[in-house]
Amino acid sequence: MESVPRTLEEIKTMTKEFLTPKEVSGVLGCDPYKINAQAQHDPKMLGFPVCVMGSRVKIPRSGFLNWIDGSLVTREIIEETLGAYLRRAESARNIQRKDE
Repeated sequence: MESVPRTLEEIKTMTKEFLTPKEVSGVLGCDPYKINAQAQHDPKMLGFPVCVMGSRVKIPRSGFLNWIDGSLVTREIIEETLGAYLRRAESARNIQRKDE
């Protein structure tokens, strides 16, 4: 019996075309049941592609990896943008205090 991957690197080295909610749950840090339930209810909310066949949920490995790579970039961009915004706001407050 194969062990369930626990890291993104393990998923990247797999040769399977499709993953299960249990296999991606370790990377996402959530319960596989929640992935399955969300895929059944509203798969678009997951953010990554899923195939729902009755009660079964399969996740295309390449689509999941593309989503992970894109979400990491997006998170970095958001953090940089938010950081720059907060620095400008703090600078504006400091200028306003000097003027008072």
